[in-house]
Parts: sequence; structure tokens; C-alpha cells
Amino acid sequence: MHDAACQGRLTGGDVMYNLRALDLNLLTVMEAVYEMRSITAAAERLGITQSAASHALGRLRDALRDDLFVRSNDGLVPTASAQALYPAIRDALDTIREAVSGKATFAPARSRRSFRIAIPHVMGPFIGLQLEEHVATAAPSVELNFDTRTLPFDLLSDMEEGRTDAAIDWMPASQGMFINQHLFDDELILIARRDHPRIGAAPTSSALDRERFVALHLRPSMGSAPDALRKLLVANSFKTAFRVSEFLEIPAVVASTDLLGIMPMSIARQLRSIGLLHLLPLPLNQAPVPIVLTWHTGRRRDPGHAWLRRVVRQEVRRFAAEAFAVVPTAA
Repeated sequence: MHDAACQGRLTGGDVMYNLRALDLNLLTVMEAVYEMRSITAAAERLGITQSAASHALGRLRDALRDDLFVRSNDGLVPTASAQALYPAIRDALDTIREAVSGKATFAPARSRRSFRIAIPHVMGPFIGLQLEEHVATAAPSVELNFDTRTLPFDLLSDMEEGRTDAAIDWMPASQGMFINQHLFDDELILIARRDHPRIGAAPTSSALDRERFVALHLRPSMGSAPDALRKLLVANSFKTAFRVSEFLEIPAVVASTDLLGIMPMSIARQLRSIGLLHLLPLPLNQAPVPIVLTWHTGRRRDPGHAWLRRVVRQEVRRFAAEAFAVVPTAA
């Protein structure tokens, strides 16, 4: 690993100088490692050897003078510099892919195509409504169907066999025939009823230890979720009064009791409309929770599917930005 002197933010002159050491393949490796959180998985996705991916990442670290990723129990975690660089690299690579991807075209304004999107994430109904609103204007004859179940179903088989076109979730597919594209980094927030007798605007960890929580039953596929996410979602570190099967049941319980709940920050805008709730920062060190768009590699050269992915990226990122704007930050 590089020494601490190399960890600071790059200056404009440094970037211009180090661009000479970059090539497109290095950036695709960084994108894949960022999204997969694993050099082995990134290499499999790119169709290269693990040693080649590791060597490319090393070259990129040298060029950018930053470690980019550090190891943790949950895999490779991006540094602050990597988090700042990733959105620009991702968007640039998306633009290049779309520019060189064949001659076939898709005219959304005239198309009568139907797409099915699975969103087992808690924001499924709200993201679906935003996508529906956009498509109704840009492609009025295109039909969108949404599956927002969190109960077990064979999503990967559905995508492999063409019954589902894409999925938006915080559970990336690990199989090599699927592509996971990072949409945004979610976080988790604390919710309490507005007139809670003991929880104020800046709750401490010790205060939470004395409270009881509503927790979520994990769906079976969450067994492979990052450890930090699993612990927080089921409130393992807190006293649990009882568990519910759906995220959207938690606010209703919290609003009418002294129990506390933990929710994704991406639902903050909707929770804010429930006047009985306080949205509060969690007094815990938590890693960001990546939300990904997943699809089967067989759709990669489908211009209609490329259009759908572009719309999903645009609308989901806008949705997240608006949600995060209403959440207080820790002092």
C-alpha cells in the first residue's frame, strides 16, 4: 500500500500529468472492482485473469497516487478518492459503450415494447412510480411492469430466461453472466415518533442501547449481504421487540409506539411526509450500502434495453439525491 502522503486529494496538475499513464482498460477494471468489491469477481466479469486485474489496479493506484481500495471483512472498500472518482469514470464509460455499441437503434417515442423490472428494495413502489412518470412522457406507448416483492422468488432465473429485464436492489448478483451497475450509495437512518419521551435530535449509542426496536425478517437471499448491512437491517446490536416482514411496516409501528426503527435513507422523502416521525442520523460508523442495477449479459447489445438502463440510472439517481436532501447529518 502507498504511504499516507499519497492519500490526499489529487490536484488539477497531478490529474493532468497522471492521465498520461492511464488507458481505458485500467478504468474498466476500477469500475468493476468498485461495483463487485472483489478483484476475483471483477476479473471474472471482465473475462480476464485475477493477476491481470490485480496488475491493472496496481497501475491505476500508481497513476492516481491513491490506494483506491482497502481490505475489510466485507471485501474491498473504496477510499474517499475512489468514491469521488467513480461516478465520473462510470458515466464516461457508459457514454463510450453506448457510442460504440452497434448500429441498431431504438426509438422510445414510437416503441410499443414492454419491460419488466424487479425492485425488491424497500423503495420499489416509489422508484417504480417515478420511472412510470418519466416513461409516460418520453415513451408513451412503452409499458413498464414492476415486481416489488421482497418474498423469495427466483429473480436470477427470471432474468436469465427473459421474464424479467432488470433488477434494482442492494443484493448484487455474484454469477458471472450478470452485470451489476452501481446506482448510488444508500445509508441507514434512525426513525422515532416525533414526541418520543427519551429520543432527541442527536441520540447517542448508549441511549439506543436502552431502547427497543422493530426489526426486519431477512429474506433468504440476504444471507450473502454485507455483514454490516445484515446487522443493521435486523437490529442485531439492539434490543428487538418484534420483527416484521416488510420495511414499510416499520414506520407504522414506530409512529404509534415508543419503539425505534432503522430504515434506508433513500426512503427519507416519503417518511418525511408522515408528520408523526423524526428522521435521525444513526450514531454508528457504517459503510455505505451500494444500490445496483442488475441485468443478464445477453441484453448487453439490445438497444431497447440500453435505453431502459439509461432511464433507470437517471431517474434512480435523481430520486436518491432528492431523498438525501431532507435527512439531517450527524453533528
